[in-house]
Amino acid sequence: MHTTSEGEKPVFSACSQTRKLSNILACTLDLLPLGVRRAGRHPHLARAAVLGFVLGLILAVELGDRGGEEGWLGTPLLALLVIKQELVFSGMIGSGLCVFSKHPIQEIFQHVYSLNGYPYMFHHGDWFCGKSVGLLVLRLSGLVLNAYVTHLHAEYSRQKDIYFAHRVAQAWELAQFIHHTSKNADVVLLCGDLNMHPKDLGCCLLKEWTGLHDAFVETEDFKGSDDGCTMVPKNCYVSQQDLGPFPSGIRIDYVLYKAVSEFHVCCETLKTTTGCDPHSDKPFSDHEALMATLYVKHSPPQEDPCTACGPLERSDLISVLREARTELGLGIAKARWWAAFSGYVIVWGLSLLVLLCVLAAGEEAREVAIILCIPSVGLVLVAGAVYLFHKQEAKGLCRAQAEMLHVLTRETETQDRGSEPHLAYCLQQEGDRA
Repeated sequence: MHTTSEGEKPVFSACSQTRKLSNILACTLDLLPLGVRRAGRHPHLARAAVLGFVLGLILAVELGDRGGEEGWLGTPLLALLVIKQELVFSGMIGSGLCVFSKHPIQEIFQHVYSLNGYPYMFHHGDWFCGKSVGLLVLRLSGLVLNAYVTHLHAEYSRQKDIYFAHRVAQAWELAQFIHHTSKNADVVLLCGDLNMHPKDLGCCLLKEWTGLHDAFVETEDFKGSDDGCTMVPKNCYVSQQDLGPFPSGIRIDYVLYKAVSEFHVCCETLKTTTGCDPHSDKPFSDHEALMATLYVKHSPPQEDPCTACGPLERSDLISVLREARTELGLGIAKARWWAAFSGYVIVWGLSLLVLLCVLAAGEEAREVAIILCIPSVGLVLVAGAVYLFHKQEAKGLCRAQAEMLHVLTRETETQDRGSEPHLAYCLQQEGDRA
């Protein structure tokens, strides 16, 4: 984050009713994928720290391990640049959320998502990482900035996405988290790897419920990869399998923002990294970094009352909520099926154990029965763990679905009550203009 300044003071336009309070330079960086070897990590971190001092705020994900501050950057560098460094851990491995901030961080909070994939899909590893969202509260030129950094569950197959319901639930949980924690903020900034395409259900749900704007769509000046893609085939860490049916690249990393209260935010520039790190022959990551310049102004321009919070806007939210509830319903049915199946396995395993105990009481098949008891006990324990996990999964999906139903009911009632007066007002305004 960087403040437009004259002698370290914000610039005010005396001849305009709109005052330019500050500009925010934020960078989101998927810094250290698993494909980058450990030996190459420290230089990337050091340069990220330097960029944090220049830009003011870097929100990074997938920071793999922590060997102490000296193992990353060296204490002298941290002391020299006076950078606030925060690393958020969750799960068994850690979510890898990291922030480099030039300005003092007033508050910090982490929320781990209720659903994070499946523990038995160990080769994917998302459950062990414990995907989460980090919140940082900063004050700049009298503004309260809520900065969020997150990393959602990965999409490993576009055609057979077994994590789709989990990612929709995470998007809703993220939207709810932002909705309930940003009420005292003047500016809201969300950066990170959402692992969703711009038109995906989870991404639409997040933007519709929070009112966040996509910097790529809103920016006046974009420079970087074609269509703003953050995973491109020219990157040596990206394989064609990662891109799936999108050979030209995909856009799954975002800078989203909005203004609260009496402020207005616009994105002047947005850039993505292209090519390799100038100090080496390798790119920073398998994802291209995003850097956005956001201008914060006082007294936003007057909006047309026919478009502000109108029936069409509510209709989009209602449509997205209905589709999301349907997808969560499919996820609930799947989770309950697995819970029921594992329950049958538990009953079958216990019955087998009883039979083996009866055989062990006799003389003829005692040794065989004792040998078979060990795998039978293991089967019951594994089935029990699967049963408990999928029961919790179903509860988490049901909770998200119930929250959506509450919002959907409220929005539908509001739309029904306000559509007729709103339409009459718009028609009257059109008549006055004519």
